[in-house]
Amino acid sequence: TKKDLITRYHIPSNRIDVTHLGVSDHFKPCNPQIVQQFKDKNRLLSPYILFVGALEPKKNIPALIKAFSLCLKQMPDLSLVLAGKPSWKYEEIFSLIQILHLEKKVRILNFVPYDDLPLLYSGAEVFVFPSRYEGFGLPPLEAMKCGTPVIVSDRSSLPEIIGGQGLTVDPDDIQGLCDLILKVIGDLEFRDELQEYYLKRAEQFTWENCIEKNRVA
Repeated sequence: TKKDLITRYHIPSNRIDVTHLGVSDHFKPCNPQIVQQFKDKNRLLSPYILFVGALEPKKNIPALIKAFSLCLKQMPDLSLVLAGKPSWKYEEIFSLIQILHLEKKVRILNFVPYDDLPLLYSGAEVFVFPSRYEGFGLPPLEAMKCGTPVIVSDRSSLPEIIGGQGLTVDPDDIQGLCDLILKVIGDLEFRDELQEYYLKRAEQFTWENCIEKNRVA
């Protein structure tokens, strides 16, 4: 957003302070037994890839669906969970699911209660957020706080949020996204390293830090 302000409105850099949002302690790794009960109650098949957010063009969900379709060739037991309400121009998402014959493999949850989100994140094998534009991007941070491996696009604010050791991919690179998903799920050592990194990275984004930065500014 700072770069956009400088580019579009020619505001001097020294007049702009960037304050990152925080993530609530409500988001944390959940007890595996409680997670399994949640999955059973909501008929969520394991293992699943997760996306959380509005169903709209900038989220680039068709790319995720295409990458998921490629993943199924090597991991046929995978499923994809899209948790978010249809917003606008979402028709392509539903038509693509039909074209690729994924009706039984893709689950659309629409609205998920706030209390259930940590369970949803904790139950996922990987959280994927291939958005083309974000002013910040809270869902990846929430997933990180729950200890879930995260893959985001290499655009806008997302690389800044997940940090230098986080996983990014070109939002148009369908095969590259597929390869990253399979690596995260299949390489247990790599997965453990990611979880440890993301948990530590998420600790930097607290509401206390956000308030303090605003107070100083």
